Amino acid sequence: MKKAFWEKRYQNDSLPFDSDPPDDWIVSLAKQNKITGNVLDAGCGTGRNALYLAGLGFGVLGIDVIPEAIERAKIKAAQANSFAVFEAADICTYNDHVNYFDTIIDIGCFHSLPKDDHYSYVQALDRLGNHSAIIYLRAFSDADPRCDVPGISEDRIRTVFESFGWNINKLDHARVDLQFMVGKTYAWFAELKRNE
Repeated sequence: MKKAFWEKRYQNDSLPFDSDPPDDWIVSLAKQNKITGNVLDAGCGTGRNALYLAGLGFGVLGIDVIPEAIERAKIKAAQANSFAVFEAADICTYNDHVNYFDTIIDIGCFHSLPKDDHYSYVQALDRLGNHSAIIYLRAFSDADPRCDVPGISEDRIRTVFESFGWNINKLDHARVDLQFMVGKTYAWFAELKRNE
């Protein structure tokens, strides 16, 4: 989706996906000790996952293309005395912290991008992650046409990520029940690691 779409959504004072609790999957990954080192939250929105992980002691940078989302995240961070850092930037062209991150999380960024940006996005993650980085990606699936965000196919995930040398360690397809959706939809849950 285009930046203008999200800018319009963030003009609302209250957004259904602007919640404080972290994503259940991120909580589960943290409890399994799968989150390590320095963390990049790609498309962080208002920072719920970044703030949660920073509270566990991880160094976290949240990036989002929408300045309003980042401003809300910074306010939440100040209120929580959090060390999470937030930056308004286009992740597809981001060049700071090269080879820096051990863990990259993406809860809804990849599937929100225009298809033409998929390769530049994964190229950016490839640039920002260190040699042993792991990506945890949750993306809406194309299995449910009711979803207002275009879903992603398994083939698209494999084609784009594998073209940059990311190996899919795990790729699950499951129904999810999200606050801001009517009913349930399907999503991909992927764990990706660099080919060695």
